[in-house]
Amino acid sequence: MVHPPAAMSADLLLPETLVRELLKHLPGAPRAFERHRVDYCCHGALSVAEASARVGADVGAVLAALAEEAARPDAEPAWGDSFEHLPLEDVIDHLVEEVHPQARRDVAVLRKLCPAEGPLAVAVAHLCDEVDAHLAFEERHMFPYVVGLEQSGEAPLALFDTVVEPCQMLLREHEAADHTLDTLRALTNGYKVPDGADEGTAALYRALAAYDKALVLHMHLEGNVLFPRAQQLEAKTRAMTRPPSTRRGRR
Repeated sequence: MVHPPAAMSADLLLPETLVRELLKHLPGAPRAFERHRVDYCCHGALSVAEASARVGADVGAVLAALAEEAARPDAEPAWGDSFEHLPLEDVIDHLVEEVHPQARRDVAVLRKLCPAEGPLAVAVAHLCDEVDAHLAFEERHMFPYVVGLEQSGEAPLALFDTVVEPCQMLLREHEAADHTLDTLRALTNGYKVPDGADEGTAALYRALAAYDKALVLHMHLEGNVLFPRAQQLEAKTRAMTRPPSTRRGRR
């Protein structure tokens, strides 16, 4: 496994580094954040210091954990920044053609395996409902707007005044889904199959564990890559299309 040079890691391991930059470039970052319960999925735009403070974690301890995990020979590879350099239309095509269909298949499996009643059944059903609604809104409203904006250089007609509004709403939905995942992890003891569990329960726990990881990556791609880039594109487009006198300001 290839790790970044020590100098690169040192440059990243600073309190002011954004969480999403560590996810992209530092091996083992998710595990380090998890050790201190730092929300790296929904708070990628925060610095390590800010994200740590939100959960009462010591930023020095978090940075030490990041360095420790990055140095492990079996560290999970950094998530990379390949999508940062693709046209937004290609990022959205990847989501619509690969990520979203797989999410719908995963949700269908979870619904099928879910018990009929009890706290676990409620949490699984809630997560599935959240995901279904989230995907539908993105595909119907958010994604066409971003593609149209990129292709035409003008803001298309939409239900919202600015792409910031749906981005904020969708990020809140990410946070809600992340809280539901926390509930599921607690109810299943980290998806550890109980001794003597039947095959149906074991299959559900395995499916939940797999979807937990897939959903976190899904939310990272949207919240830490697509949404910020879409907002930057819109701001740039509106600045360029603003009347010259408005752009220069009054003399």
